[in-house]
Amino acid sequence: MEQVTEKTKQRLDQLYTQVYRDNYGILAAFHRDELPVPQELQVAAEIAIAHCCLQTVKALEHSLEDGEQTLVHLAELTAIANEADYLRCHLQLLEAKTTLERLILATIWQILRNNDPSDLDNEVKKAILIIEVGEKLHLGLSLAKAQ
Repeated sequence: MEQVTEKTKQRLDQLYTQVYRDNYGILAAFHRDELPVPQELQVAAEIAIAHCCLQTVKALEHSLEDGEQTLVHLAELTAIANEADYLRCHLQLLEAKTTLERLILATIWQILRNNDPSDLDNEVKKAILIIEVGEKLHLGLSLAKAQ
């Protein structure tokens, strides 16, 4: 069932993303003119943007050791957050929330364990950027463990 569910979910993500891309101009016009957006278009946008966000968070997690790639993924997440805000999307991102909390904690541990002072500034900036992205995505990150 897990395999069937995963394949079905992948196919649906692709379909919603295609609907979102095909109708982006119309969707943006509804929002620009402050008109009620058809539910079908809003749902397609929310699912497509959430899917893109989750993919980018996963890519961020895999590139955490590469400072340049980390910055690229954080910039992508900021752009996704801006787009979601513009289109008034309510994203369901529990997995992204959990992953970003884990990445913040890992970055803090890296700061504490690192003996090279030249890396300290970059690691602190990385932690701050991850927190800021979480705020822009309205994830309600819990920083209790990191604190």
